[in-house]
Amino acid sequence: MGAFDFGGDYRKGQSGLLDTRLASAIRAFKRELIYNGSRRKLRPWLPVYGDAMTQAVMDLQRARELPVTGRIDSDTAMEILRKRIETEERQRGWPHGILGKKLRLEAGGDPVAIGQDDPRDHGGAQINLASFKDKQGRPGYHDVRLRDARNPAFFVRWAADYIASQQRGIEKRLGKDAHKYDTLRAARAAYNVGQYYATEWLKEGFPSSGRLVNDIDWFARATRYLKHIDLANF
Repeated sequence: MGAFDFGGDYRKGQSGLLDTRLASAIRAFKRELIYNGSRRKLRPWLPVYGDAMTQAVMDLQRARELPVTGRIDSDTAMEILRKRIETEERQRGWPHGILGKKLRLEAGGDPVAIGQDDPRDHGGAQINLASFKDKQGRPGYHDVRLRDARNPAFFVRWAADYIASQQRGIEKRLGKDAHKYDTLRAARAAYNVGQYYATEWLKEGFPSSGRLVNDIDWFARATRYLKHIDLANF
């Protein structure tokens, strides 16, 4: 929600030798295919979608009962990311889909997605790379660089950590009554509306509207965002 459309399938014959964004996507998918156990002769440093990568994608598609095309569309991309996403969900004791549905909504599994509403949002978790720079003069946001935002090993955990940190912050705001509330639901909304409005939305019982500030109904925005997440396929 905010990322550009997937932009068509990644497919055999593509090369990132002259396109750094495409190169990042191909390398990211190769690394994830290896993480998923592919035994094909993938060369993750080489940004070329060749025969070995095509066969590795087809292997995964057969195993996950997807159309066997050898191409990476959004459904295949999310299946490539599934192992890493579900590992984070299990480790945190979250219900299935808490993280996966969110990442499906944000970028559709595309590791190099760019935000539609804010072009500083990058990668599979749509991390906002703010305009300030780190000590080395590189664009950064909370020590996140562009290469991190495009790396599934980083952005999947970052997104999980962010939701968890928002949940802790909301529980701190609620104090001793935190256990009475669905703080995880509010934390997921905080990814889009911020911790303050997510907390207020929770305290009011998750109303569909009701907090108008600067011509934005923050409760309606939170409601729409969570509805989109809940409808996402994962």
